[in-house]
Amino acid sequence: QATPRSITTNVSEPTFAAFKPYWVDRPVMEVIGRATKELMPNVANLTFKYEATEREADKALTLVTRSARSAIARVERLAGAKAQITATSTRQDYYEQYRDRAGVRIENARPDKLERSTISWVVSIKLTDVTLASRVRAEMLNSIGASEVGGVYFSLVPTEAQMREVTSLALDDARERARTMGALHNGRTRLL
Repeated sequence: QATPRSITTNVSEPTFAAFKPYWVDRPVMEVIGRATKELMPNVANLTFKYEATEREADKALTLVTRSARSAIARVERLAGAKAQITATSTRQDYYEQYRDRAGVRIENARPDKLERSTISWVVSIKLTDVTLASRVRAEMLNSIGASEVGGVYFSLVPTEAQMREVTSLALDDARERARTMGALHNGRTRLL
C-alpha cells in the first residue's frame, strides 16, 4: 500500500521588472531628452506629361512614345541608379458628334466616326541625388509635347546614420536634464 506524500514549495515574490518595477522600492524621476536637427532633403520627385493628338492613333502613339523614351534615356544616362523612373500611358479617343432634330447632342462612339486620338505618357521620376533635379528637369522638358506636372517636390527620408545622430543628441539632452534635476536635490540622485 502506497503512502501519500505531501509536496511543499516555497513561492517567493518574483524580483524581475515584469512583476515588480524598479520604481516601487525607491523614488524615481523620469527625464526625457529631446533633440531637433534640421537636415537637407535627400529625395526629389518630378512628374512630366507627354502628349500627342493625331487623326490616327498609331501616329500619335509613335510621336509621343519616341519623345518620352528619348527623354527617359537621357535621364538614365545622366542619373543612372540615382533615378527611379515609372511611366504610364493613356489613350483618349474623340468621335464626331451630331445633334438630333430636337437639337440634343448625341454622343457617338462608332469606330468609323473616330475624329482624333490623344495619347499621353505620364513619367514620374524619384531622384536620390537632389543636385540632379534641375538637370533632369531640363532633359525631360527638352522634348516635343512635354510639360511638367506640379513642379519639383523635395522630401527627406532619414538615413540610419541621421537617426542615430538625433537619438544620440536626445540622450545627451536627457543626461544634462538629469544632472540639473540632481543638482536641485543636492546631488542625491543618480542615473539608473
